[in-house]
Amino acid sequence: MLMTFASSSAAQRLVGASRDAADDLARRVTAARGATFGLHRASLTQVAVRLAAVEMARLGLAPATALGTEAVAARVTFEALRERALAYFAPVARFPGFARALAATLAELRLGRVAPGPLAALGGPGRDVAELARRFEGQLEGANVADRATLLAIATRAAAEGPLRRMPMVLLDVPIGGPAERVFVEALTALSPAVLATVPAGDDTTLEALRTLGARDAVGGQADARGVGSHGIPDGRDRDADADRAGGDDTDLARARSFLFTAASPPLRAARGDVLFFSAPGEGRETIEIARRILDEARSGTPFDEMAVLLRAPDVYGSLLEVALRRATIPAWFARGTSRPDPSGRAFLALLDCVLERFSARKFAEYLSLGQVPPLDAAGAPPANRVVWAAPEDETLGSAAERTPASNLGVAPLDIGPSQEPDADEQPVVEGTLRAPWRWEQLLVESAVIGGKDRWSRRLAGLEAEYGARLARFREEEPDSPRVSAIERELRNLEHLRRFAIPVIERLTALPARGTWGEWIAALETLAPIVLRRPERVLTVLAALRPLDVIGPIALDEVRDVLAGELTTLAERPPADRYGRVFVGTIEQARGQSFEVVFLPGLAERIFPQKPREDPILLDVLRRDLDDSLATQEVRGRRERLLLRLAVGAAGRRLHLSYSRIEQTEARQRVPSFYALEVRRAVTGRVPEPQQMEREAAAAAGARLAWPAPDDPSRGIDEVEHDLATLRQQLASGE
Repeated sequence: MLMTFASSSAAQRLVGASRDAADDLARRVTAARGATFGLHRASLTQVAVRLAAVEMARLGLAPATALGTEAVAARVTFEALRERALAYFAPVARFPGFARALAATLAELRLGRVAPGPLAALGGPGRDVAELARRFEGQLEGANVADRATLLAIATRAAAEGPLRRMPMVLLDVPIGGPAERVFVEALTALSPAVLATVPAGDDTTLEALRTLGARDAVGGQADARGVGSHGIPDGRDRDADADRAGGDDTDLARARSFLFTAASPPLRAARGDVLFFSAPGEGRETIEIARRILDEARSGTPFDEMAVLLRAPDVYGSLLEVALRRATIPAWFARGTSRPDPSGRAFLALLDCVLERFSARKFAEYLSLGQVPPLDAAGAPPANRVVWAAPEDETLGSAAERTPASNLGVAPLDIGPSQEPDADEQPVVEGTLRAPWRWEQLLVESAVIGGKDRWSRRLAGLEAEYGARLARFREEEPDSPRVSAIERELRNLEHLRRFAIPVIERLTALPARGTWGEWIAALETLAPIVLRRPERVLTVLAALRPLDVIGPIALDEVRDVLAGELTTLAERPPADRYGRVFVGTIEQARGQSFEVVFLPGLAERIFPQKPREDPILLDVLRRDLDDSLATQEVRGRRERLLLRLAVGAAGRRLHLSYSRIEQTEARQRVPSFYALEVRRAVTGRVPEPQQMEREAAAAAGARLAWPAPDDPSRGIDEVEHDLATLRQQLASGE
């Protein structure tokens, strides 16, 4: 992308689809010009936060995180059910996913500036949604919390007076999804001396929003008086000019960008080889083949940071890619959204379940099994004064969400490395796991019988007496039996369990029965460092809920339901510097960025494209009667096509498309999706025969289910593949 600024000395504002996109473009401009000064970089949300910060401080408002809005949605649902204010949603409102779905729907309605009144007029489910929307707004106002809609409204008013409005401005692929964002962008750009807006082809919603603000297409270098332009091409537009451009740059990528999803047939031609398509037997093998091609590209001179793997289904491919890239020793930068199971979060949830099940021994054993027992004090009890601090992670909070080193806060950093203590029976904890007698939880009778610290103490004392009686019997009858030492070891482990479990149960007993979010957060922030070896993730999630401190009272089961979605999996925080690493993230996370080589896995049925699904809270039949700005199935289908356009547009030199030809969970063959056929049509001008395309994709990788290694040993991603490939050559030669 070529950028020309009005002045080399004037300050300019660069607003990206994400902060990473803005930073990438600023670095490219700096590298091309040698040096730059006065480039203010931010995402649209960060700009809104900076503009609204003073007014929010004056009003005493705190920004709400995504988890915070979900907690408010859960609270208003609970209150509405208790007061029997719901009719249509009453049978399903207690389901675990209802609060999250409601929070998403209410956020869309508020960003679309849809008031509860018109919703109530729809009747049926609309009346329930209107009731929940009124309660939601009341809770936000009562707690002095600003969600994204409120944040944008305050920032819109502040933009009319701030100095930022007079800067030349670049809007780098910034999505404008609704009226609230459109009004904010209008206020932000109203008095700017020059504005350049870039729009990905196919993002008709953003393009139309910019046109309503007076922007005109700048494809041929023309723009309006302020320099506002776009490179988006809406459906139905005459494509002759784009065909001419594709002819001038007649690469496969240029044709894919120009003719993807066009109604007209592209000119016939043979593929040139810069859009490649391959398949592998299973998603795991597919990620291995991606790693192999990354190494091939690196050997040809492409830097790692000029390559990206873009995911439509990160839950399917994220962990597999992590394993494949680690095997190949490829440095990778995983953007937020790639997640893995979180043992500390699951251990904390197990303790909350232990309380909800009347201090269940079974749940306490589940907590111990996750290896999150903290270092104990000299008496074998949990640490009483362990201080750990963590900030919330959310883009809305801006710099407040950036991780601060513990040393800067006067807090000793946690030692989470491998234990240097000898593995002796006297050591109560081994790598986060407490020594305890085998099947001790079953020996304490059924978990539901245990009712608190006193019962735990009596049951453990009874278990100790039972072990003591057995030990005395064996010492008398079989003094040389190995069972004597085994029972002695069990008694030592039982003492470890007693010293640790009783103080923890006492802490759990002290949790309030009901309280405001502020009271719950204070109690759980005190509990987490005492019971978790690595409490940072739990503390980060709790910090994100601090703006809701006055909302309540709520019970523990509601607290647990809100925390469960965040604590079961851990979103990996990427390194501070992504350069020198392969970018791995969702397609939306790469919006506004470009790479020399892009890998796009998952072009198979039911993975990409994914079937658009209606909003379960507010169906399309009601949305059409309510407001044109609300998304319907047609809009969701366009968004899915836009994702493919974004992935194709992010590649500058080569695009690797792939799919898994085996559905492992159902043990059946999988076929490429029609998006793969559409890319081939755009490149060659003809729709390929599906079976022929499958055979060519399988031959392109040469990945066989029966032999997990390439034919050429030099292309192995690690020593195992190299050895297997060498062995295969030896077997084939008969040596």
